[in-house]
Amino acid sequence: MYLAKIELLGFKSFAQKVRIRFDKGLTAIVGPNGCGKTNVVDAMRWVLGEQKSSLLRSAKMENIIFNGTRTLKPLSMAEVSLTIENSRNVLPLEYTEVTITRRLYRNGESEFFLNQVACRLKDILDLFTDTGMSSDAYSVIELKMIEEIISNKSEERLKLFEEAAGITRYKQRRKQTFKLLESTSRDLLRVDDVLAEVEKKVRSLKTQVRKAERLREIKERIRALELALAWRSMEELHDKLEPMQRSISKEELINHEQSATIARMESASQEMELTLLKQEGALAELQKVVRESNQKIHELEKQQLYVEEQQKTLTADVGRMQAARHRKEEKSRELQQQDLELRQRLEPAKSTKERLLSEYQERSREHEEHNATLIEQRNRLKEQRQASSALLHKANQFILQKQALESEQQQLRAALLRLEERLTATRHKLQPTAQAAEETTQALQQISTQLAHSQAEEERLAEQQQALQQQIEQQKEALLRHRSTRDALNNRIALANALLDTFEGMPEGIAFLEKERQKNGGLEGHEGHGGNNSTSRCLADMIEVDERYRAALGSALGDHLNCYLCPTLSDAHHSIALLQKAQKGKLLFLVQELAASASLPTLPTIEGAEPLANLVSVPPAWQHALRLLLGTTFVVANAEQAEALVKRYPAYRFVTLAGELSLGGGLLRGGSNKSNEGLRLGKQAERAALLEEVAKEERSMQHLEQTMQQLRNELAMLPIPFMRRQIEQFQREKSAIEKKAARLEAEEQSMQQELMRGEKEHATLLQEQQQSAEKLTALMPFLIDATAQSEAAVTAIEQAQQALQAKEATYHQVGRDAQSCQSRYRDAELALEKLTISLNACTEQQRTTQHELRRLHDDLATAERKQRNLQEQQAALQQQLESARHQNAEEQQRFDSAESAYREAQAQHHTTLATLRDMRRKQEVSRQLLDTLLREKRELEQSLDHLLTETRIKYECDLALMEEPPIARTLQPNEAQHELASLQEQRSQFGAVNELALEEYEEEKKRLDFLLTQKNDLLSAEAQLRSTIEEINKTALEKFETTFSNVRNNFIAIFRELFDEDDEVDLLLHSSTDPLEGRIEIIARPKGKKPLSIEQLSGGEKALTALSLLFAIYLVKPSPFCILDEVDAPLDDANVSRFIRLLKKFENNTQFIIVTHNKKTMASCRLLYGITMEEEGVSKMIPVRLEKAP
Repeated sequence: MYLAKIELLGFKSFAQKVRIRFDKGLTAIVGPNGCGKTNVVDAMRWVLGEQKSSLLRSAKMENIIFNGTRTLKPLSMAEVSLTIENSRNVLPLEYTEVTITRRLYRNGESEFFLNQVACRLKDILDLFTDTGMSSDAYSVIELKMIEEIISNKSEERLKLFEEAAGITRYKQRRKQTFKLLESTSRDLLRVDDVLAEVEKKVRSLKTQVRKAERLREIKERIRALELALAWRSMEELHDKLEPMQRSISKEELINHEQSATIARMESASQEMELTLLKQEGALAELQKVVRESNQKIHELEKQQLYVEEQQKTLTADVGRMQAARHRKEEKSRELQQQDLELRQRLEPAKSTKERLLSEYQERSREHEEHNATLIEQRNRLKEQRQASSALLHKANQFILQKQALESEQQQLRAALLRLEERLTATRHKLQPTAQAAEETTQALQQISTQLAHSQAEEERLAEQQQALQQQIEQQKEALLRHRSTRDALNNRIALANALLDTFEGMPEGIAFLEKERQKNGGLEGHEGHGGNNSTSRCLADMIEVDERYRAALGSALGDHLNCYLCPTLSDAHHSIALLQKAQKGKLLFLVQELAASASLPTLPTIEGAEPLANLVSVPPAWQHALRLLLGTTFVVANAEQAEALVKRYPAYRFVTLAGELSLGGGLLRGGSNKSNEGLRLGKQAERAALLEEVAKEERSMQHLEQTMQQLRNELAMLPIPFMRRQIEQFQREKSAIEKKAARLEAEEQSMQQELMRGEKEHATLLQEQQQSAEKLTALMPFLIDATAQSEAAVTAIEQAQQALQAKEATYHQVGRDAQSCQSRYRDAELALEKLTISLNACTEQQRTTQHELRRLHDDLATAERKQRNLQEQQAALQQQLESARHQNAEEQQRFDSAESAYREAQAQHHTTLATLRDMRRKQEVSRQLLDTLLREKRELEQSLDHLLTETRIKYECDLALMEEPPIARTLQPNEAQHELASLQEQRSQFGAVNELALEEYEEEKKRLDFLLTQKNDLLSAEAQLRSTIEEINKTALEKFETTFSNVRNNFIAIFRELFDEDDEVDLLLHSSTDPLEGRIEIIARPKGKKPLSIEQLSGGEKALTALSLLFAIYLVKPSPFCILDEVDAPLDDANVSRFIRLLKKFENNTQFIIVTHNKKTMASCRLLYGITMEEEGVSKMIPVRLEKAP
């Protein structure tokens, strides 16, 4: 099985339809970065059912559709078709070629097709489950997946093992079963809760039924009393309503008369209000004119005040400017006098500065001469001090040596005393330590003997354990072989069932008649003639023939293979009628009763030819009919022999093993066989044989499992753990004794060495003490001489220091005089600078003062012009103001006259309104009385209506229409009220009573019985689900452990083949409770390295380690094809060569499709596909086939 081809249209950068055909072995896809190589890998992953857009390098699934370029429009659909050659039936389908197609539209709709037949995504996923070819299996490996496989945090590694072990569907089933179990448990909890509630409710309803009956009696008596009392109340209300209606009619007449009078007065009042409104409008116009006149006068007065204020301001400004001009003139005269005085003081200041400068320079030269003399004397004093210091240092050295020798003698004496005490104590400790060491040696010999005996016994048990484990492994391997054989047989049975059930390649009428026969329990006359209802009546299904004669038989019978067998002629006519009625076409029928009457031809004996009828078997009832069909047909080895024999025997037919048929009269039939030709031939007999083989394999597997269980029991009975614990105990005791012996021996040796060192040290201390006394005696003369020389040098230094102090006092006095001269010179220089600055400032102030005087003169002229203009403006405003005041007085007089007339009319109107208010108050009193009567009437009517309504609602009867209750005539209201209150109190004491308790009780009882049945069903389902989970776990665990063991061994072998034989490598399974959810650890330590974790390996080492794991899985469960996307990128040339050798080793069983940039990898491939982009954004394919040189 391998990938035959892939077709892409509109997928990512493949705008046009591209077809890529794959050969067996190695195929490479090459090209520059970004040209679309990985898009081919993404297309394969997508068509195999990948649903995560992130794994296809897209933000959302619609992005995989070609999005257009500058010259090409975007497409609305992406389609990928993958064709798989299924000759080994890895996929559970009867087709030898399987084509999977997936389409995606821009609106998000998606379609899947299997051999051009629409199907679901689940069908695709189920088809590839546990085959190693699903979208997330190990058949597609990208470079980034290398890091994911190697990473200790990744779950990808466990998925690879699950896919290889074929337990993915088991884990899916277990997950589904767990969900069902959780749902069942939740349902049980809900049922328990509901049961508790329903049981409680049923008990409560029993009590309520009894209460409801007593309550019904009380309610009936209450109803009779309340109806009688209501009748009495209704009669009393009717008696009160009649006189009240007469009073209301009288008050309504009085109210109507008052309303007419008020209406006339309101009309007159409205006319008066209209007149007042007109007068008020005229008065408002006059008032507006007066207000405008007053506003005009006010504006003129404001302008007059503003002009007066401006005049005052200008007058004040003129006075201020005149005063300022006077001050500036005074200041100008003062500045001229100051300038004259400063120029007179400037020349004497310059003379004083020059004199003080020459005096300062003379003092400075004298100070420098004294300084040179003082430096010379200081240097001589320094030399004397250095010499004295050297003498003093020498004397101090002699003193220190003396003190050191004296201290050394004291330390030597103390050390001798301590050493003698230590030697004495060591001699006392040495004797018991030697005795304890001898006892420890004897105990060590005894425990060593016991340990050797236990180790020998443990080795014997380990060999026995290993032998048992080997036997168990052999049994497991045999069981695995039997299981594989059984699974292969089951697959063949499933294929045969599918072929026999679907009637593929056969006329439509056969399938129709078979369905009708199964529906009706068999056609008349068929039973008892060599078949049953489950056996097809097609001739191809009845025949049993050896595989090598299958093609010959199929060619000889031709269309007769599809004959429909009928025992009787009536059976055949009945079948024909059914076909005609259902419009299912025509069939060829073989009638047994007709064939039985025909005679068989006599066949000659032909050398090299065998009658075909002798090589075929059918049920005995149809043997004669089959010989009639094949009576003149012989089987020969080849076509040449057939042609030769047909010339000699033209009355007979000769067919070769390859299916070439030679007939008389120049007829010859031959050519290639169809893929489905003769598939059904003998399939029914083959299925029966396969079922027998499956039963045989099941018995063998059962026997192997029993043997394995016996071996496991024997293995569990071995006392290896006990022996190991005993050995560990002996080893701990031996180790403790050895440590004790070593400690005692070390202590003894330490004491001996300490005694030897002490004696040597004692002799050395005595010698050092004698040498120290001799050194002290020789040192004393040198110490006395050095002390005398040091004292003489100190005296000479003191005399030189006194002379230097006198010279320094003279030097400092001269320096102070020089500084005084310098200070006076600086003061004179500063005074001269101040005079110069003052003179310049005075000149500048004179120029500024003159400029300000000119500016003040101009401002005074401008202010005088403004004063004249303001006086003229004030005279004009005064004239306008007098005219406006005269006009305002006339308008105010007209307004006062109009206002007096308005006030008189308004007073008359107020009198009319007061009379109207009195009339309205009288009418309001009358209305209130009427309202009171009406309200009382309404209350009585409402009481009556409430009484009637309450009775109608409460007892569903009309009190006004009903006859007087019988008890109403003799009813005493007080006694009836007392009895009614008593009954109501009894009813209230019942509390909440369910009057429908009986009906509810019966319903709840049925519900309780139903819930109890449901609970029992749920408990049974829960037990069955737990049993199913246990069975799934057991089967999946056995498969996983077997696969892990095989992959581990293969991984170690391949890793050492890629690296070195001495490398440390292993696979470890870490699991706490569930091995199927455990963590698989990879240990890989190449020679010369000790990484703490696998992440510390280089990129190339990680790639080779991951590839070793992948190919180890391939050895256990080969994948029909493998897609490698640039996995050789981190490898150097040497490792690429190893990688290629590894691919060559597997290329016979696995088809490799490699995306690569490496030239060595390209050279190793049989076929290259180059992916380029001649047009930006559009991928194009260029195939190249590489042939090996002869």
